[in-house]
Amino acid sequence: MTGKKRGVRSQGNESQKHGKLLGSARNSATDRRNQLEQGARRINRTARQYMRDQRFIWNVLFVPPQKEYIAQKIISQWIDQNNNCLSGHPIGCVYLPLNARWRRENRFTRKKKRFAYPVVPGCLFFAMQIDVNCWYELLKLHIVLGVMSVANKPVCISGRDLEQFINLNREEIEDRLKHPFSDDTKTLVCGDQANVVDGPFEGHLVDIKAINGENAKVLLKFLGGNQEVAVAMDRLKNVS
Repeated sequence: MTGKKRGVRSQGNESQKHGKLLGSARNSATDRRNQLEQGARRINRTARQYMRDQRFIWNVLFVPPQKEYIAQKIISQWIDQNNNCLSGHPIGCVYLPLNARWRRENRFTRKKKRFAYPVVPGCLFFAMQIDVNCWYELLKLHIVLGVMSVANKPVCISGRDLEQFINLNREEIEDRLKHPFSDDTKTLVCGDQANVVDGPFEGHLVDIKAINGENAKVLLKFLGGNQEVAVAMDRLKNVS
């Protein structure tokens, strides 16, 4: 009996150790992502300062998808290493447009957290001073796959055009910064009409029939009839 109890106890200890290791790995991955996101926003703030500077011409760089954060960090470090101290300005800067969304941190929790994702996957906006030509050195970086070109010439974008692109998409980005249970979702009750703002039914007007925690049962006009479907509350918005 004693041997059996020891065997069961040792198995329980191993399970606890395994669970702690998994939890530690998840926390480490989350911390690393947070550090990369904070670094990207810091680099973006610097880049925004030069969008109206006519000495800089902007281009689109191609980088590996899902590695945009790393690519921005590597290119930013390359810029710091090659800066011309005499000019008083960096030789270039790099900008990564981000779109904030609320997602579950992992599949083991229902709590949602804000994560930032690249607006244009696999692309970065890069600016270089007009009188500087470092394309050869830049394209030697393993993280840079290429530059958007026409007839073997990089496509140039003015800083004002890039700033206008950011401002035109600012409303959508700011809307996604709101928590799923912000004032828009708290005021929704049974019988209300709402717009679906995300997911496969995005753009549809629905009638709310029941609300159960984070989900709502809604009546959706689909395939010529009314269908009752479940939609997450964070995907519904009041009809203004």
